[in-house]
Amino acid sequence: MIDRVSLGLLILRRDLTVIHANRPFLESCKAEATAVIGRPLSDVLPDCDLREIASQVLATGEAKRTTAEMVQTDGTRRRMRVTIAPTPVDEEASLLVAVEDLSVEELLRDEMRASERHFREIIECVSDGLILMEAVGRIRHINLGAERMFGW
Repeated sequence: MIDRVSLGLLILRRDLTVIHANRPFLESCKAEATAVIGRPLSDVLPDCDLREIASQVLATGEAKRTTAEMVQTDGTRRRMRVTIAPTPVDEEASLLVAVEDLSVEELLRDEMRASERHFREIIECVSDGLILMEAVGRIRHINLGAERMFGW
């Protein structure tokens, strides 16, 4: 069941040893299960010091979220959103670690910013007056041509 989830998931013992890693997690790390299962979390995600957060989750019983940078076995760096939550497994207090890759989200955000910047540059170069309005009538942007026309 845990392998059907698209997020990378780890299940840890109280001592922060990995007892299960799902397929999406192994694929995101480019690692084999044998390199992860039975190892401490600090060995599996060496660039993400999550011990303090995991200890807080165990102490409070409340999930915590953070971002961290993960280095894959091939040296590729990726920004990840890491959520740690308490979960009972085999009647032992354990932790569920969910890992989401933020690199695609950040790439899309950067492309959106570049597209918006390009759009604004084009609008500013037009000598005609242009006023961009929302459907409710709120002005979103006025180019230099409109400012000259209306004296704003």
